[in-house]
Amino acid sequence: MIYQQRNELLETDDISETITAMRHAVLTKIFAPMFRPTRWRNGGTLTGLERVLASDLQMAAPVAGVVLNEPTLSDKNSGPYHRGR
Repeated sequence: MIYQQRNELLETDDISETITAMRHAVLTKIFAPMFRPTRWRNGGTLTGLERVLASDLQMAAPVAGVVLNEPTLSDKNSGPYHRGR
């Protein structure tokens, strides 16, 4: 499987779709278990998410502050791609 993917990447001029898919897979793996509004109420899961983003992706993201201060966020609009607007 790995060699097949490598060969496909070497044979194409544009690997942007592959990179986008890889990014999506990584972020989904990180966010999916944590991204539930019922777990946000105390902010604990969000600070855990901030730590995972910092350690795994070297990304400083103030997720807890943004989510806890979002007045339109609710269980109804918590689908994986819902923007709430």
